[in-house]
Amino acid sequence: MSFATSSGSHQFFALVMEMIPGMSQLLQGKGDAGQQKIKAYLAIMDSMTSEELDQPKIINQSRINRIARGSGRSVREVQELLLQHKNFEKVVEKMKSSFRSLQIG
Repeated sequence: MSFATSSGSHQFFALVMEMIPGMSQLLQGKGDAGQQKIKAYLAIMDSMTSEELDQPKIINQSRINRIARGSGRSVREVQELLLQHKNFEKVVEKMKSSFRSLQIG
């Protein structure tokens, strides 16, 4: 069973996405709009190579175009997902540094 079709993975992904700053507002919508956004993001990630998933910083415009074509999504949606990931990384780094400062003090 692929990650995109696994019900448990889908629910876990939804929970993680809600933790990303701004994502909860993005996923909220009428009816299944939030679920459709999650499915779109899963399709985009399924079109990425393992290397791109592990190191999103290597994704240039050519790769963005390929990912968009392969996932059937727009270039803008791929860029949106990459931006959300970047914002999430920043939050995680802030949390790590805050936690380290609490341990030292």
